[in-house]
Amino acid sequence: MKTLLIIGAGRGISYGVAKLFGKLGFTVILVSRGLNLDEVIPALIAQNITAVHFTCDISNPGQLTQVLAQILQKYGAIDILHYNVAAAKANNILNETSDSLIYDFTINVAGLLTVVNNVLPSMKIKGEGAILITGGGFALYPNQDYATLSIGKAALRTLNELLYEELRSQNITVGTVTVCGFVNDSDERFNPDAIARQFLKLYQREVAKEIVY
Repeated sequence: MKTLLIIGAGRGISYGVAKLFGKLGFTVILVSRGLNLDEVIPALIAQNITAVHFTCDISNPGQLTQVLAQILQKYGAIDILHYNVAAAKANNILNETSDSLIYDFTINVAGLLTVVNNVLPSMKIKGEGAILITGGGFALYPNQDYATLSIGKAALRTLNELLYEELRSQNITVGTVTVCGFVNDSDERFNPDAIARQFLKLYQREVAKEIVY
């Protein structure tokens, strides 16, 4: 059975992605910082989706690597990685420090590279895989009220580009959905299910590298 690993799982975009790919037969492995998935896991299981949860502080590279090792030992390989993490706090850049910027950057950007370095070897052995990234409109239009997130989303978009160029010749899909709106269950365009379908387009290679949505 194929596996979908979601880093930064919750009730929003990642839940839509988990449902969509879970219904396609993927085992869904959810990683989040806190035990905030009490409703998500049962809801997925109720839809006949195999779903499990691991707890991890994404800002701690050592802990993240340890949890990923446990996952790989149990499941053997990851077919799709979905990086959906964001340190989304409201703060002006002049109220930040170098330490706070680095901390948020570790979550928003560097954590992706940590995960990729851990799951990529198994993808290369299989000769296929996908790395899907939740981007944001702040990468294109920085928001003064969300300074470190704006910086992070811009850097994440660049990292997506670099990974895409590095891995496209190895049959490993890399792509980001740059979501230019606020996720809302009742919004026709920006509800989790609609956004999840954009990730499916990337996975199926209907679109290369990035969807600005």
